[in-house]
Amino acid sequence: MDIQKVKDARNKGVVAFSRYCQEKKKYQDYLFCFFEGEDVKYYSPRIEKYSGYEYNKIIHYNCGGKKGVLKALNLVEKNRDEIFVAKAFFIDSDYDTTKYNNDLLYQTPCYSIENFYTSKEAFSKMLNREFGINTTEKDFLKCCSDYSKRQQEFHDKTIYINSWLACQRLQEETVESLRIVLSGFKISKLFLELSIDSIICKEEINREKLKELFPDSINIEESDIEEKMNYFKSGNMGQWFRGKFEVEFLKKIIDSLKMKNKTGGYFSQKYTSVHIDPNVNILSTMQDYADTPQSLIDFLKQYQVA
Repeated sequence: MDIQKVKDARNKGVVAFSRYCQEKKKYQDYLFCFFEGEDVKYYSPRIEKYSGYEYNKIIHYNCGGKKGVLKALNLVEKNRDEIFVAKAFFIDSDYDTTKYNNDLLYQTPCYSIENFYTSKEAFSKMLNREFGINTTEKDFLKCCSDYSKRQQEFHDKTIYINSWLACQRLQEETVESLRIVLSGFKISKLFLELSIDSIICKEEINREKLKELFPDSINIEESDIEEKMNYFKSGNMGQWFRGKFEVEFLKKIIDSLKMKNKTGGYFSQKYTSVHIDPNVNILSTMQDYADTPQSLIDFLKQYQVA
């Protein structure tokens, strides 16, 4: 629990707004963007492509989190510009089902931008370009099929923790002094193996295990967790589950593919020049392969300069 982090995020939003007030007077023909954190690595090339603003005409601010972005947005709207200045705000949906209706605000249709990196389409692009495997080859079809199977197995094994966390976050909104911190938690610590041909848990991920991992968590009714699990099962778990868990899964899969390419036995041949390292800033490393939803394209096109 660290309510101080929530306060710090809001404070970063205030700082971003203050900087914006100072800089908008000097750079009136720029686009001002407000992000949760390092999301600029995903959004920046897409802003350039669809808005028409060049990178040197974009000023961006790290607001420290969703609450920081929303705080900055609130301050901007309370203090109307005397002269119009283009501005855009970007947030993740997280487990929150609230949909914000604001033309200046883009909200991901999935949990977070990380989920854009882990779709089957994004994976297949990475496989094609980083491993140099043509889409017509048997290795490509086999690998994409295995990825889909392992991802489904991963989702089946992590649906309980995702549902439990979604219920936690909902309860935390009513008791703000309580908030479990996930920033240092790795989902891989709960698995013996996460690879292209095997997904094995160390033990069942259940209420007792989660209470052990997060002793300060709020007690959630099992019926509420089951209801959330049914909700997740009705849709696309790859989009709705925690993005950092999904990305951690992707990293492990890529690492296992690199190892199998080196040792043999999985691919029909050894592929040369495979240098991708998913463990070095994946938001930058794989941004070319990440999905770009139509909702984001439409949002950015409203900023197109004549």
